[in-house]
Amino acid sequence: MTRNASYGNPTIGAAGKGTRGAGSRQGNQGRKNDVLADTHRPRHRRWNNQLVIDAVLRRQREGGLLSSAWREDKPLFRAAVRWFGTWQQALVAAGLQPNPRQKWSCERVLADLRTWARRAETTVRNTEPKLAAAAVRFFGSLEQAMDAADVEPEPGRWHRRRVIREIQDRYVQGLAIHRAGFGDRKLAAAAKRRFGSWAAALASAGLSDRLPATRPQRRWSRQAVLDAIQLWHDQGRVLADVAKHDQGLYCAAKKHLGGWRAAVAAAGLQPTHKCWTAALVIEELRRRHARGESLASSLAYQQDAALVGASLRLLGSWRKALAAAGLEPVSQARQSERSIA
Repeated sequence: MTRNASYGNPTIGAAGKGTRGAGSRQGNQGRKNDVLADTHRPRHRRWNNQLVIDAVLRRQREGGLLSSAWREDKPLFRAAVRWFGTWQQALVAAGLQPNPRQKWSCERVLADLRTWARRAETTVRNTEPKLAAAAVRFFGSLEQAMDAADVEPEPGRWHRRRVIREIQDRYVQGLAIHRAGFGDRKLAAAAKRRFGSWAAALASAGLSDRLPATRPQRRWSRQAVLDAIQLWHDQGRVLADVAKHDQGLYCAAKKHLGGWRAAVAAAGLQPTHKCWTAALVIEELRRRHARGESLASSLAYQQDAALVGASLRLLGSWRKALAAAGLEPVSQARQSERSIA
């Protein structure tokens, strides 16, 4: 029968005993740490009937709305339902009279808005969504309901008072009043949203007489377009300049007659712009050569930019256009020598 070697060896026995002792001490320390962690770990509140009643009364004393406890104090609301069946029965148990369900009216909306203002909440839409919806239903918007209740609107929102205040302040600064929103797109959009138009917002701000008079918008028809084109021609003006100087007439011609050239032709006039084709470019180059005019691209561009542009667009380059016309390209230097000779 073999004996354990540790019994005969005192050194080994002492070491084993020390190891077992260290393990037990570590186990005790671990249990102590667990106990300390449990003491610092947050525990759920244990409710009973009396604690629910005390919490309800404390909420009332602090000025909190009992009707909004379901959103602002969910643990209390759930405990009240669990111990008393409903929130209303919990209020009765606390000696309070539950508010009966009331229908919304203008008077109630105004009264609740004044109550909200005294609590200094951040936004009505977040804290009282039903009140905000009722304000929109009875007054058209929450801002108008606040105006009727003489309550300062919510911060950061473009309400009517803020729009009027911004308009008056920026007018005093000397900004251009004829530009919608003084050039500020947010202010212009808010003015249109709250008042319907920039002019109406200026009128509400008492600045309608400071807005410069605008020219009445022209009402275009097919005949009006033709008459305007004929008048433009009779005044000795170039028809090609209409797109630059009268965008309204040019766009109306495209709308009512399909295009500017068609509108000019319908007015009985000859369009000043040519409808270039490759054949027309070649023909014009040959005419230019027959008249003895320069075929150098730089000189030709100064004299007839439309021809040079059409040749580049339709034939690829000025040299290719000359080759297609059976003409020899001439440099500007050679052309200068010929003119001197």
